[in-house]
Amino acid sequence: MKRLFFALALLSACSSQQPTPTPPVPHDETVTQVTPSWYHPPRAIRAELKPDTRSPEEITAAACRGPNGQWFCRSPQPRASSATAVGPIIPPSWTVPQWYVDPSNSSGTASDNNNCTTTSTPCLTWHEINDHRWGCIGSPNACPRLRQNTNITFLSSHTNDSDPVYFLPAIEHSAFVTLQGAAPTLVATVSLSGVTAKSTVAGANSLLIANIGGSGVANMLLENTTHPSRAWTYMSLGGGSFSITQPMMKLTTPFSLISPAEVNTWSNTDSVKLLTPVAINLISAIPEYADSDLATQTNVLNLYQFNVLNPLGTASYVMFGTFSAIGEVLVSRVANVSGGFDSNVNVFSSFNSILGPASINSYSAFFSFGGSISGTVGSVGSATVLDEDIIITGGGWRQYGGIVDLSRVYIDSNIFTYAGGISVGAEFFSPAAIYGSASHNMNLNQASHLSLAGTTFTNAFTAPALITGILLNNSATACSSTGGATPTIACGISTTPAHLDAAAGAAGFGGIAFNLGGASINSAP
Repeated sequence: MKRLFFALALLSACSSQQPTPTPPVPHDETVTQVTPSWYHPPRAIRAELKPDTRSPEEITAAACRGPNGQWFCRSPQPRASSATAVGPIIPPSWTVPQWYVDPSNSSGTASDNNNCTTTSTPCLTWHEINDHRWGCIGSPNACPRLRQNTNITFLSSHTNDSDPVYFLPAIEHSAFVTLQGAAPTLVATVSLSGVTAKSTVAGANSLLIANIGGSGVANMLLENTTHPSRAWTYMSLGGGSFSITQPMMKLTTPFSLISPAEVNTWSNTDSVKLLTPVAINLISAIPEYADSDLATQTNVLNLYQFNVLNPLGTASYVMFGTFSAIGEVLVSRVANVSGGFDSNVNVFSSFNSILGPASINSYSAFFSFGGSISGTVGSVGSATVLDEDIIITGGGWRQYGGIVDLSRVYIDSNIFTYAGGISVGAEFFSPAAIYGSASHNMNLNQASHLSLAGTTFTNAFTAPALITGILLNNSATACSSTGGATPTIACGISTTPAHLDAAAGAAGFGGIAFNLGGASINSAP
């Protein structure tokens, strides 16, 4: 089910406008969408864009000429134009709608002397386009200025660190810009067996499991052609069997800030392609946007269908900027999402991607749906949403501030908060489900706060370690209060979901638990 989600960046300002709670339903029934009161459908996208009426020859000529009139292609140079010596404000090369890069020369014809506008005449390096054709040497901000839908397609993989990709364009005039890999390499086509559907039910928590044979490895992209969708192998269980991330409909570009629908129908005998995406040595993707707003969803940078190469294998960073959306991307560097000071527009979204580890900092509005993530979430002012059965994994999730909304997540690592709030079930989907593998807990520390909306703690928290107690300041017990002018306070009550739901008293919290260390839990009225 598609849905607009990025307006949740208003989460801090709108925390009092929670959706009307829906009655809890057993897990694994149809998941319904909660529509926040501030939701408004988007206006038509890209209505302002006009078709490109230039001939292929005119586009080729534009692609071969640099900002100051230099000619970079092996083909003959046309007669000199009437442009001034310093070139026009928008050079012709900035108006080219399609570029191709072939770092491994899979085409056999890659050259930095090509026009770089077709699959048979690609550039050999990214920097030929960025530095020579666009004139963005040094990768300054807002260079180039792209005022039309523009695609940059990598036909083959980077294999070393000689051609790092720094991409800091300005996106204008209701355009979309896409940096993408070509169609992934087919490793094998298999028929699924041993399929076990995901389960969020207490006592039976499980990701989707399937046997894909001996060609499978972790972090491989899978495409189910019987039930059209894509997912990633998460973890080998031995004998060709893997746990698998939440399958989602295959994305098509441009995908703006709207996530694809889940697909929960994978079955035995389904035909599945095992794919290896193109690897791009991406270092930074930080756009400037001239006209974007929460209604039009335009001027978005799409990053689609590739692996972020880490050629040295070290803890290197890749920097993502605001109004960016990544889809079906494997990030093997440290993903750093850093926003500015306006949480209403600093939006970054991740669909069906693997982010590990990740770092979300300062006033970012960050949304991740499907796939997996590990890392830290930034500072006061950030608004972060993890949903659609995303897997929290790696070294554990460390939260240092802001608000994190969890609707449906599988925890395969501990969640540890130093400050800030966790809101469960407040946005988009009902019922919430915090499920996962054994022995991984949620530990609220200092003044951290956990709130629940739309369901009961027993229904929402089904991970084995959470059933035995959500930790407050490292303790599996807390205090309750009967409220009123002369409340009765009882402490030492174990923080199990059953006790959190039970009436306040010596054996229950009535939805409100607190600890003298400062951490607290509450359910919405």
